[in-house]
Amino acid sequence: MLALLFSIGDDRFALDTISVIEVAPMVDLTPIADAPAHVIGLFRYRERILPVIDFGTLLRDRPSHRRLSTRIIVMTTQGGHEPTRRCGIVAERVTDTLHYDAADLRDVGMRLDNAPFLDALLPTPEGMIRFVNGERLVAGLVANELITGAMEHEAWDSHSSSTD
Repeated sequence: MLALLFSIGDDRFALDTISVIEVAPMVDLTPIADAPAHVIGLFRYRERILPVIDFGTLLRDRPSHRRLSTRIIVMTTQGGHEPTRRCGIVAERVTDTLHYDAADLRDVGMRLDNAPFLDALLPTPEGMIRFVNGERLVAGLVANELITGAMEHEAWDSHSSSTD
C-alpha cells in the first residue's frame, strides 16, 4: 500500500493515498469570517471551491509553518451512502511517500475524543509514524455546518472570489 507522509513539527504522519486526489502548492486563500481557527480559508480547485483546514491548528493548536514543503493535500471521501466530499488539508513537509504493509501497522487500542481520525502506528527505523484515517478526518470536519456547506458545492460559478 502507498501512503503520503507529512509532519507537524517533529511528529510524522501518513495518509493512505486512497484518500488523496492531489498535492497542491500552498496558495493564497480566501478567508472565511467567524470560521473555527483550523478552517483557514477557501480555494478554487478545478472549478470547485474547497474549504482548507490547517492540520497543525486542528491537532496541536499551532498553525503549520509556511515553507516550500508546506502543501495543500486535496482529499476526498469515497462516498458510499453519503455524498462524496472534498477538502484541502495544509500540512508541513509533504515531500515523500511510503510503501507499507498493512500487517505492519500497530493499533494503539484507543481513540482520542479530540482526534478520532488518528489511527494506527507504523514503527520505522526513524521512529513512529501515526496514520491518519482520511474518512474519519473528513467526516469529523463535516460535522461543522460551515464546512458542510462549503464541501457540498460541486461547482461554484467562475465569478466566485477565490484563488486558482
